[in-house]
Amino acid sequence: MLPQIGQKSLREIIVPRSHHAALNVENSTRLGVLGIEKYAVTQTRSLAEQLRRDGVRVLDTRVAKIYPRPQGISSWSDTLFSEFHGINSGAGLQGMAGHTLPHIIDAINQFNEEYPGELIIWEFHQDTFVHVGRVGSSQDAATTRNLDDEERMEVFNMLKRNLKHRVDLPAIAEGVEDYTQIPLERFIGDRKSAVLVVFADNWMHAMIDKGETFAQEGMTTRSKFPYIGQWTDTEQIAKMTRNQLAQLKRLRLQPKDKLLDLQWILSMGPSTFLRMSGKDLITMARQSMVEFRKWVWMYMTTGRYPNWVTLDGLENGEMRTWAMAANLCFVARKCGDWALSPRSDMKGGS
Repeated sequence: MLPQIGQKSLREIIVPRSHHAALNVENSTRLGVLGIEKYAVTQTRSLAEQLRRDGVRVLDTRVAKIYPRPQGISSWSDTLFSEFHGINSGAGLQGMAGHTLPHIIDAINQFNEEYPGELIIWEFHQDTFVHVGRVGSSQDAATTRNLDDEERMEVFNMLKRNLKHRVDLPAIAEGVEDYTQIPLERFIGDRKSAVLVVFADNWMHAMIDKGETFAQEGMTTRSKFPYIGQWTDTEQIAKMTRNQLAQLKRLRLQPKDKLLDLQWILSMGPSTFLRMSGKDLITMARQSMVEFRKWVWMYMTTGRYPNWVTLDGLENGEMRTWAMAANLCFVARKCGDWALSPRSDMKGGS
C-alpha cells in the first residue's frame, strides 16, 4: 500500500497492534500459584502468524527476567528475558510467561526477510520485573523486583547484536522532534524493511548514562514517539465500547492530530478472578469483536479514525483485511464522499 499512503506520517495511517504479542496459547509458562492461562494468555496465534496473516505491525511487550530455568524446559537458558502478563505479588510474579526475547527477535527477522518493505514497531512497556525463584505452580517463595539499569543494558545489547533492519532515526528524521510525524516512505521506501523499537522513558536512563546513541540504533522513547489513548479497565463490553469511541471522538478531530491507540481490549477485575469465573481473555476478545465490527467502521471518517487498534485474540486474518480497507478509504480517501461523515454515532450504548 506504499503508493497510496507512503507520503502520510505514522500519525496518519492505520495499523493493528497486538496486546502482549508474544504470549499465545501454544507458548506460555505458568508463574506462581495464580498463573492461570485463561486469565493471562492474550493471543491464539504465534507472533509469526500475527505478522504474516493478521497484519500486525505494532508489538506490545512487557518484559520479565526469570531465573532459574523452569523445570522440563531445556530450551530456556538458566536466565532469560520473556514476555510476561500478570501481577507482581509478595510471593513473586503471578501470571504467565510467553516467548523469550531471542524468539521474538528471530520472528521479526524472519518476517522481514520473507516480506521486505514493512515497518515493525516494537514497544517495550514501562512494567518490567525480575522473578527469582521457582517457576510453575510451586508455592515456594519467590522474590520480585524491577529491572535495574544493567539488566536494561542487557536487553539493549541483545537488540543491537541480533535485531536486523533497525532504522537509523537521525538519517530520516531531518530535524523532526516527534517521530510520529515522519512519513512512512522514509522508513520503508525502495522496499526496504525497518524496525523501530520504542521504550518507556524510564528504560533509557541506562543508555544515556553510558553515552549510548540509541537513536542511530533504531531505538527511541515515548517522549520522542508520543501517542494517546487509554485502555478501559473493565470486563463489560458495552462500557469498553462507549469509552473507546468517546476517546476517538474527543481526541482525533483531524488526521494530523496526535497518534491514537484505540485499545479494544477487556480486562478481568478482581471479582471475576476471585470467583474463578468461567470467562477467559480469548473468548472475551472474540465477543468484543462483535461490537468492533458493528461500531468502529461506521464511526470512522476521513478526519476521525484511530491509528493503532490494540486487540487480544487476533485470528482469521480479519484485521489485515480491515486495516487495508481502512487505509484506502479513510487515509488515501479512495472510497468517495460517504467516508466524509460518520454513518452512525453511538448514543446511549450498544
